[in-house]
Amino acid sequence: MATWSVQAARQALTADADLLLPLLDHPDPAVRTGAAYAVSAAAAPARDRATAALQARLDVEGDPATRASLVLGIGELAWEERDTATIARTRTWWRDPVRPAEVRVSAALAWLCLVDDPLPTELDTLLDTEVTDRLVAVLDPVPWLFDADPEDGLRTVLTQMRNPDDYAWMAGTY
Repeated sequence: MATWSVQAARQALTADADLLLPLLDHPDPAVRTGAAYAVSAAAAPARDRATAALQARLDVEGDPATRASLVLGIGELAWEERDTATIARTRTWWRDPVRPAEVRVSAALAWLCLVDDPLPTELDTLLDTEVTDRLVAVLDPVPWLFDADPEDGLRTVLTQMRNPDDYAWMAGTY
């Protein structure tokens, strides 16, 4: 694996984060989604600015796929340091029945990536009830999920996260 190329890409995204952040307000939802995906790879010192920008956009975002991307981006930016505030925020989001399904499910995925906790029964129930064909159609094009499986991204990710022992890369047994 060429980790040097990943690091170089992250450094470039970090250096140019200020060029990408305005795209979070672009009129085209696909551009906003792509910007969220790109910005979420930023490293310090751009990480805090990027997180704040994603959060601000989430507060006004109307497109379901873009909302999901914003939540997943917030989670990704918190991953390296396992930011406790983001862990708490994503848990609050997935537990909030007033939030749209795409936010709740994306927040659940982000939360699961940030903690080593087993899947709580409450979250398992949420995934069983909220992951409908409509939600799958909305979320499968989201870059994080599309990268996992272009054909069935959300369901593939959920299968892996619900059964981490069946996937060596998740269980750390590779």
